[in-house]
Amino acid sequence: MKQKNQRIMVSTKNKQGKIFSIPTKQRALILQGGGALGYYEIGVLQSLCDHLFKRLSTQEVRSELHEPQRGSVTENDVYTDGNNKKYYEEQYFDIVAGVSIGAINAVFLVDYVLKNNGNWIDCANKLKSFWNNFEANTIADGPMFQIMWNNYRMFNPLIASTESARRYWSFYQLTCNPYPMGSSPNLCYSVYQYDDRFLSPLNAFYLYNYKPLKQLMSSSINYPIKTDVEKNQPRLLLLSVDVMDCSSPVLFDSYRSYKRSCDVCGKDLKQNRLLANHIREHLCEIARKKDVDNEILEKSVSGNSITDEQESNSVWMTIYGDEERDDQKHVVVHNGIDNDILMTSCLFPYSSNHTKLYDLCSKGIRTFWDGAFLSNTPLREVIQKHKDFWSDYFTANDIEYDKFGEHEKEIYENHKNGKIPTSPKIPDLEIFIVNLYPAVETIDSGLPRGKDKIEDRINDIRFHDRSKYDEKVAHLITDYIDLTRELIKLATEKGKVSKEEIENLLKTTGESTKRDVKQKRTWTQLVEDKFRVKVYRIDREDDKDTIFGKASDFTPTTLAKLYDDGLKDADKWFKEYYEEWEINV
Repeated sequence: MKQKNQRIMVSTKNKQGKIFSIPTKQRALILQGGGALGYYEIGVLQSLCDHLFKRLSTQEVRSELHEPQRGSVTENDVYTDGNNKKYYEEQYFDIVAGVSIGAINAVFLVDYVLKNNGNWIDCANKLKSFWNNFEANTIADGPMFQIMWNNYRMFNPLIASTESARRYWSFYQLTCNPYPMGSSPNLCYSVYQYDDRFLSPLNAFYLYNYKPLKQLMSSSINYPIKTDVEKNQPRLLLLSVDVMDCSSPVLFDSYRSYKRSCDVCGKDLKQNRLLANHIREHLCEIARKKDVDNEILEKSVSGNSITDEQESNSVWMTIYGDEERDDQKHVVVHNGIDNDILMTSCLFPYSSNHTKLYDLCSKGIRTFWDGAFLSNTPLREVIQKHKDFWSDYFTANDIEYDKFGEHEKEIYENHKNGKIPTSPKIPDLEIFIVNLYPAVETIDSGLPRGKDKIEDRINDIRFHDRSKYDEKVAHLITDYIDLTRELIKLATEKGKVSKEEIENLLKTTGESTKRDVKQKRTWTQLVEDKFRVKVYRIDREDDKDTIFGKASDFTPTTLAKLYDDGLKDADKWFKEYYEEWEINV
């Protein structure tokens, strides 16, 4: 029989005889930034849970299996929800990546799973309940405003629809008025800022203080979030941007580093424990500076929460910038995912109290803004992080793995014949993207007219999913790798080229450099660490009543519609587009 989406594991031993279980496939969820539009993501999440993880009962499965195999179902794998429906305990998403409001959703989801011992059941409903903290009542959301506006339209039918006016004036009240009239409770409050440079009223603006959001997240989440692949815990990735260096996005990771070389000085270290101690030496260099800010430096140091030897010998860090230039490369160490790291992805430019962290390379302070302004759909970054983690993990644990993987047609042929791989490789990756900003305008046939319509379309263009080209490039590289492998195979089978000649050829140094150190890649490294990537997108579409400030409308009416739209759109998408990866067992 075919088990759809089943988590097939490959057992292997490292050189010391320790047994490891490596998945053949993992699943990622990418949540965009978009303010109030993040409620749409919850509707999509509910649909994903309903379609991907609500399954047959244990009895029905066992009646079809002739004999149990690794990865098959047991009674302990089955849970019952409130409607008495049975479905499997499974890692819904191995990776949850978020930007801005998507980062808040991602942090809540991973924290929920950790609090429930790996159980994802009811995660969408719990996240939906959490969002009650963000609901904001406005004057325009009440019946009197709508009656009044309907009367206006009787005399002037050219003005905005009542629904569009409700959204616009709700947005205006929440973002363009000082506290306590404006803002959403538990989110932020605004402070009017005068132009003290040119003394121009045109340059005045509102500065938003997110202290209420910080307090809410601190009281709701068990920080720091540090997850472990060996405990079957999901990986949390949050994307940000360095204010002074936007050459590459900044990704903060809940998984500890398995690297064996120092990205600061290039020193080669054989064990992760040695790297952690070595990084502390770099932190001590900063601590000896006269003008060091100890409060900022402490964010890079593991606190008193360390409870086991493994954590004390681990390090969490992110590397970004131009890795080929020492003066433009940045290495930032952090203590897992905490409130400060979450805020690196959430606080947009017109905010106060942005997160600051020390750079181990320059020994200076880096400041971070909302990652949506650089990459609101971090597909390329997630794929690269996935590859880097597993290659580092295999190397650090002395695990022999299949660096070249299978050819695409070999994969399907083996699956068709029921063959499960005998040696591990980097797991294939199935990615779900929730796109909050429409790339294609389907409502208005002509060019947008009026300031609000123009600004709304500008935001759609700025923040929509631009990762399709990244996906095409990933597939193109896969084709080149397959072609290279086929040419090597053809040359050796025909006896035209010896194995030794092939090996010498692959040792040739190319022009590209490795990401972790300033070292040229060999041709062998160009075709290593291959895995399949399959990307699915659920796109939100604007309606005729859309406004520029849709990301700031946290009224109950708007949020309810966003959730319903997300649920309906994803349900429709599953029926029309989704093709499950099927594995014979």
